Amino acid sequence: GGAHLLNAARRNIGLTVLVFNNFNFGMTGGQHSTTTPAGAVTSTTPGGNLERPLDLCATVGVNGAGYVWRGTNFDADLSDRMAEAIAAECFALLDIWELCTAYYVPGNHDSKKTLAATLEQLGMKDGLLYRADYPEYAAAYRAATAPVMGQPLPRPRPIEARFASSL
Repeated sequence: GGAHLLNAARRNIGLTVLVFNNFNFGMTGGQHSTTTPAGAVTSTTPGGNLERPLDLCATVGVNGAGYVWRGTNFDADLSDRMAEAIAAECFALLDIWELCTAYYVPGNHDSKKTLAATLEQLGMKDGLLYRADYPEYAAAYRAATAPVMGQPLPRPRPIEARFASSL
């Protein structure tokens, strides 16, 4: 979900997220999604989507993701970008635009060429968009707790009961 994505980016958790972004929920009937471009026709927006799409890359980038890339499944260097993201010791997200030929393309007449035009129309850039050198959360946690590793934990302090209940 959205909150999980934001917090993983904010903490720079060492995960690589591949978003196969086809602008709709194609596996359940082609409903619009948060990434559906404005004006796009889907099964739930037959008159065209009224909302502007969520920019996943900007969202995770501004929240601290260490590596953020956007491109298409037609990009010749996609496998290299995937390998680079996986090797990065940080939260990495690749927003990979692709075509849903079952539901999205028939109503919108999109093609390989229109993906670039859609990027431009939306004012979204492609390529490597964010690269930050924040510490990865698990590594930072291990470093912060290293001085006390192996030491016994303090005894828990009991909480004094101040009220009674008949339940």
